[in-house]
Amino acid sequence: MSIEMEGALLLGGNTALSARRLNNRNVTVRNVEHKGQGVFADRHFLCGETVVIALVEREEPERTRYSVQMNWNKHVLMTTPAVLINHSCNPNTVVINNSHGAYDFVAFRDISAGEELSFDYATTEFEIIAMNECFCAETNCRSTPGGFNVLPDDHALKLHGLVGGYLLPTGQERLGSTG
Repeated sequence: MSIEMEGALLLGGNTALSARRLNNRNVTVRNVEHKGQGVFADRHFLCGETVVIALVEREEPERTRYSVQMNWNKHVLMTTPAVLINHSCNPNTVVINNSHGAYDFVAFRDISAGEELSFDYATTEFEIIAMNECFCAETNCRSTPGGFNVLPDDHALKLHGLVGGYLLPTGQERLGSTG
């Protein structure tokens, strides 16, 4: 059973159902020029807040355009809305492994209501093969998301371990708020 308190949903009981409810309250999916669809914040988020809790739709036998790498040999298709969060070289969310076998998307900085959510695909994929061009238009755009294998050692997300757990040095894997 989930408990509601002053508009906040506390996870309990069926955490997958609670995650879906939290996601439905926090975000909306809309069309985005050049990207297909994207995920947008329905409210203001403070840095460090969990914005989206991803669930696994299915494990993929091979990586696909929409799969996300969870370890060296495992790619999963996450459920909506997580599967629709677009890439940015200057993302407003970061990923943290969760207990559902996917990622939590956590605000990397304050996010305004109506802002499109993004994460850096290179923080989950060791090597990106499905996306050749970046549409983020950020001043620090790399032109292509690349993969973790091409991120410079001084990249902020890499330096602070804000990447998929399997990419961290052994023994340093983190679990997110639903862990």
